[in-house]
Amino acid sequence: MEEFSEVKKLVHSIDKNLATAIQKLDDFSSQNNKEHEGIMTRQDKTNGRVRGLEKWRWGITGGLVVVITLLGWMFQTIKAVL
Repeated sequence: MEEFSEVKKLVHSIDKNLATAIQKLDDFSSQNNKEHEGIMTRQDKTNGRVRGLEKWRWGITGGLVVVITLLGWMFQTIKAVL
């Protein structure tokens, strides 16, 4: 009977330690989820700003191509007339 009570105490101790470990794991998982959501929110904001900058960059590049093309065409026309 004594052995049974010792085994019972040992099992109780293991259960207690296991419960503590599971609680710590749950806390870590919750904290990790919160951090992940924060990172994803910041990434979405940053991606939105980057997309806006890319639109400006391509708009300016396209505008410069048009202006340079027109200047080249005008230069050739003036050169041909003179």
